[in-house]
Amino acid sequence: MQVKYCSLLIIAFVFSVNYIFAQQKYKGIVVTKLGKEEKGMITVNLNGSNDELIEIETTEVTQSKGRGKKSKQTLTSSMKLNVAFIHHLIINDSTYYIRDIKYGYNDKYYMNVCVRLIAGTLDCGMFQNGKSTGNENLSVKLPNAEFSKLASTEFDYYKSTLGWHMFAFGHCPTIFSKMEEKRTDYTWDDNT
Repeated sequence: MQVKYCSLLIIAFVFSVNYIFAQQKYKGIVVTKLGKEEKGMITVNLNGSNDELIEIETTEVTQSKGRGKKSKQTLTSSMKLNVAFIHHLIINDSTYYIRDIKYGYNDKYYMNVCVRLIAGTLDCGMFQNGKSTGNENLSVKLPNAEFSKLASTEFDYYKSTLGWHMFAFGHCPTIFSKMEEKRTDYTWDDNT
C-alpha cells in the first residue's frame, strides 16, 4: 500500500514540476529580427529556459458575400521559430527579450530565458526573468559582454569579487562615475 502511495506522489510531483516549467500559451505578438510582427497564441516558457522552439498560432477570419449568402472562413496556421530569429515578444503589455543568463563558473547558463528590461538599455541594463517581481531573478547586461548574454545577480562571483563591476562598467563613463561616487542607486551589494 505504501509503495502505491509513494509512486502516486512521485508521479504527481513530476507532473506538477513539468507543468510549472513547461511552455504555456499566451495571447501576444512575436516581433522578428527582420521587423515582421505576428499576432496570435504564443507557446513559450516565461519563467524558465526555452529548450524548444517558440510557436505562434495565428488565426485569420474572412467574410464574403455571394449570391445573397454570407460566408465566414477561419484559417489557422502555426509556425515554430528558433529564438535566434526572434527580436522580442509582447505579452500582456510586457515586452520580453530572450537571453542566456550566466549563473555559475565554467560558463553555466540558463538558455533562452524570457526577460524584461526594467532599467537602462538593451546594451547596458537590468533585466528581470519572466513574471518575477521585486528583487528576485535579476540579471545584468554588461556593456562589454556578448549581446545575448546576461549575468545573474545571484552568481557568487559577482557577489564576492570586490570591484568587478567597476571594471565591467568602465567603458560607460556615466555609470562608472556614479559608482565611484558610491551613490546608493549605483552600487552592487547584498543590500541592493
